[in-house]
Order: sequence, then C-alpha cells, then structure tokens
Amino acid sequence: MLAASLSKDLLLLWRARAQSASTYAFACTLLLALSLAAGPDATALRQSAAGFLWASVLFTSNLLLASTFRDELESGALEAILQLGAAPRALFFSKAIANALLVALVGLALLPALAALFDATTARPLALMGLVLLSAAAISAPGTLFAAIAAKARAESSLLLPLLLLPLLTPVLLASVQATRLLLFGDPMGQLMPWMLLLAAFAALFWPISGLLFGAVLEES
Repeated sequence: MLAASLSKDLLLLWRARAQSASTYAFACTLLLALSLAAGPDATALRQSAAGFLWASVLFTSNLLLASTFRDELESGALEAILQLGAAPRALFFSKAIANALLVALVGLALLPALAALFDATTARPLALMGLVLLSAAAISAPGTLFAAIAAKARAESSLLLPLLLLPLLTPVLLASVQATRLLLFGDPMGQLMPWMLLLAAFAALFWPISGLLFGAVLEES
C-alpha cells in the first residue's frame, strides 16, 4: 500500500513540476532580496548566508506543503482512497516522503545561488548536502501533518499552516543554521555532530508521532 501511494504522490509531483519550478524561482528571489537587504559588505553577507538560506527554505516549504492535500480534499479523491481501504498511516508516509524529497530538492538547488550571492562555499560539500536532506526530513513530517489540518480548515488554510508549523520548527531552524555556519566557516571545536543529532532526533520523534495522529486528523469533519 505504501509503495502504491508513494508512486501516486511522486507522479503528482512530476506532473506539477512547472509549479515546483516557479516555487524554486520564488525561493531564489527571496534569497536575492535578503542578500540585498544585508547590504554590500561582503563579510556581513557571508556571515548571514546560513540564516538567509534556511529562512528561504522554510518559507518556501510552507508554499510547497500547503498544496499537499488541498486538491485531493476539494475533489474528494482523498475520501475515495480511504473508502477503498487505504491505511491512513501509509497515506501519511507517502506524502511525507514526497514532501521531504521536494523540500530537499529546493534546498540543494539553492546551494549554488548561496555560493554566488554570498560567496559562501564549504570544503565539505557532501556534509552540507547531507545536512539539507536531514533538515528536509525534519521539516516534512510535522509539515505534512499540519498541512492536512490546514487543508481541513479550508478558508483559513493559507494562514493556519505557517502559524502552526513555524513555531514548532524553531529547533530545526536553529540547528540547521548553526550546522551550516560550522560547515561554511570551520568546526575547530567539533560542534557539528550535536546539531546534526538534534535534527535526527527531531525527525525520529515526529515521523512516528505524526503518522499516528494523521488518522485522527482525517476523521475530523
């Protein structure tokens, strides 16, 4: 069931690739606007690079997550899938995996723009890519759950999702920014691993919890 649901969600993402491209353009524009707001000081730009990167990823993620269930709820497709006997937990994990891939792709695609706009490069590019993947996993689990809650609210969904999600993701934002700074500027004190473990612990906690709560969210009228 999970494999079939994941195949369906990945196919939907592929069909919506034009929308995903426009969302990536929004993320690049946001990153550019933040770089202009920081001023022409090259040192200040580089110091701000990590924070601006993850602010862009986080706000763009809200746009991506907001559409997770909206179309299926409005068309009645989600209800029909559940009536056919699909397990809510399988639906959640397929959506969360697809969202994690989408958020990770945005984050990875922003790295060249980060290097160009902020002169922010690292001697450990693979570690930075791994950080983006881990952060995407931490964002997508609660993000998928709250996207379902916001979609059920319908009229208030565009405002409800960031109000619910952004405060909860504060530890993810903090850990991602600090770990990125260490990768960009060096880690003489060996502080990178604790921040990575915080992200891993957050993801390990919220993936099963969100999966358990998802069924109750769908049952709400």
